[in-house]
Amino acid sequence: MIDHVNAVVLPVRDVEKCASFYRDKLGFKLNHKDDESAFLAIGGKGGLLLVLVSVNEVAR
Repeated sequence: MIDHVNAVVLPVRDVEKCASFYRDKLGFKLNHKDDESAFLAIGGKGGLLLVLVSVNEVAR
């Protein structure tokens, strides 16, 4: 049984816009960002790492 999630990878169309949302609205800390991805964290050690990855189209 899964009792904890350490990391989540999300495909997004706009890395900058999504990173700003998670940082400014939800309180994530931005650890690294480039044109293709962003790494954000929340909850300190043992918390959650969120990786936003740029894609042209998001599957529906």
